[in-house]
Amino acid sequence: MRIGAVVVASGHGFFRYVGGVRFPKVLEDVGGEPMISRIVRAVAGAKINPAVIIVNPLSGFRIKATLTAAGFTTCRYAIQPQRRGAADAIMRAIPILRHEGITDFLAIYADMPLWTAETIAALADQHRREQPILSMVTVPLNDGHPVGLERYGRVIRDGGEAISYVVEPVNATPEELAARTVNPSLWAWRMKWFAEHVLEVLPVSRSDGFEPECCIPPLVGIGVADGQRIIELRLGDPWEALGVNSVQELELVREVLRTRTKS
Repeated sequence: MRIGAVVVASGHGFFRYVGGVRFPKVLEDVGGEPMISRIVRAVAGAKINPAVIIVNPLSGFRIKATLTAAGFTTCRYAIQPQRRGAADAIMRAIPILRHEGITDFLAIYADMPLWTAETIAALADQHRREQPILSMVTVPLNDGHPVGLERYGRVIRDGGEAISYVVEPVNATPEELAARTVNPSLWAWRMKWFAEHVLEVLPVSRSDGFEPECCIPPLVGIGVADGQRIIELRLGDPWEALGVNSVQELELVREVLRTRTKS
């Protein structure tokens, strides 16, 4: 097994304009460097190589220039021409990974800059050891978890502890919404299985003027229905799973990093 990484940075999110142009969210500074740099640094620290960065045509050049200037000269890049969701974005990386002899890959979002090399390495190690089609990080909603985690998909289990599927809060029943484990979207996939089954994911409209998107979480249920084994890595520190979906969360991530630096 050889594991690579796919960093999804193809979103069009932004919080401000610079020089009259939208400034990509993933280039916002957190802890003294762009958030995507922190992610790529964590991936490198976990000794996962290569890292394929998925970008969009509008901000791709700027992201590549930023990472190259930061010393990340071995990253590969693929373009998602249109906004079609993370599952579609990852498929853009698979030809590059195959060319590099990769059999399995980590998938990680570029707007989640608190992931550590230790967690990424632990997920990769578990995936190598157990060899399922999917190893996924899960987070228990315990006292003191960040409020932002409430917007993550709920991990639904069967009568025992086995994972059955993931459901987004907007689509969840009251019973599903009461589940106390969430999916922060840090994954390790068997590439062959992913590529063979990703077309089974139905596009979902976000009612935002863009084309419907193909997201990753439905593949969990597809894997279970296919009789495949899915395992989890339960995250000890829920704050590590905090993503940046708003200006408020950006400031919160910055504060978390300031606090950790002081300690």
